[in-house]
Amino acid sequence: MKYLILFFFLTPVSTLCQTNQSAQIEDQLTISGEISNASTPPRYIYVIYADTEGGIDSSLVTNNKFRFSKKIATTTLLTLYAADPRDINNLREENMLTIETEPTHIKIHSGTSLSNSVIVGSKANEERKVIDELDRPFYQALSPLFKKKSRQEALKNADSAAFWKDEINKETYKLANFYYQYIISNPKSYLKLFLIADYLRTLPTNVKENDIDKIDTLFHLLSPSDKKSILGKKVERKIESLRFGVGSKAPNFTLNDVLGNAVSLKDLKQKYLLIDFWASWCGPCRRENKNLVEVYKKYKKKGFSIVSISLDEYSKKEDWMKAIKNDGLIWTQLSDLKGMESPVARLYKVAQLPQNFLVDANGIIIAKDLYTKDLEEFLGKK
Repeated sequence: MKYLILFFFLTPVSTLCQTNQSAQIEDQLTISGEISNASTPPRYIYVIYADTEGGIDSSLVTNNKFRFSKKIATTTLLTLYAADPRDINNLREENMLTIETEPTHIKIHSGTSLSNSVIVGSKANEERKVIDELDRPFYQALSPLFKKKSRQEALKNADSAAFWKDEINKETYKLANFYYQYIISNPKSYLKLFLIADYLRTLPTNVKENDIDKIDTLFHLLSPSDKKSILGKKVERKIESLRFGVGSKAPNFTLNDVLGNAVSLKDLKQKYLLIDFWASWCGPCRRENKNLVEVYKKYKKKGFSIVSISLDEYSKKEDWMKAIKNDGLIWTQLSDLKGMESPVARLYKVAQLPQNFLVDANGIIIAKDLYTKDLEEFLGKK
């Protein structure tokens, strides 16, 4: 009944999305900004467009005004900065403004800080405000659940922590379904690519068959421009990752270890083998490494082992070596130093880091994307 009611709330939002972004004539984004009431106006305003992989543009502030212009084919995410974003010490929240916008002319009126600016002219930005109100109850419901789970973990109450984890998964799945219903109800949404990414992010790792069907339905709603964008390619890769996994035969591969010796998966026979994708620059990977060391030591004599595959690039080889030493990784370490473009990463449909696959003695993937707590719980029952 909750989603039936939600559907009627969603329907009027379509008035924000009546013009299909793929049918727009213009592909130009223009940003006109004015800074007022700032005690010390910045000399430059900087912008980073998410779909240009970190490229920085700047505009000289003249008479408290600034302007940017860029050709974009579809809705994009951008962040404006009142200080050089390369200077980490000056990156304060009040000096930043993140916007989702379609190709259009938007006006920004900044008050005492960039973060409290008024944005006029972007339908995508207006739509985001509506969505933020609609999904707020889901996040409010999740917040106390995470706190309860964390408390039980701190008290080492494994059963209670597992209970709250299940409750979190149930609530998160409701959020995923909210995004799905919104997109289906608003197929011309300016934000549908971003919302599909949100939908994929909130799905549980053990994706159900009907979820795969839903994913296909959503992906076919995307315009060619959406699919060609950096986020579109990431979404496609994530979909491939969700399709691949549990129940599949782990594809064989051959990579060099740290000494340059070729190692094949078929030679790593164990009762349980964790294939772990990581990189030296990946913070969550490094944190998980410390926990993996403890799990490895505890279960290695019971037929458990790990093979780690680094997705560092060749220029970061020394960083990879240092990370292995600093994290105390004492199992097989492999890499072709081709980063996320590694053929093995493609073979395993790796969409983010860390990512792992637990393989049994028959070479079948029996679990994926396990946190070390889940891995230890699984191994403890065997």
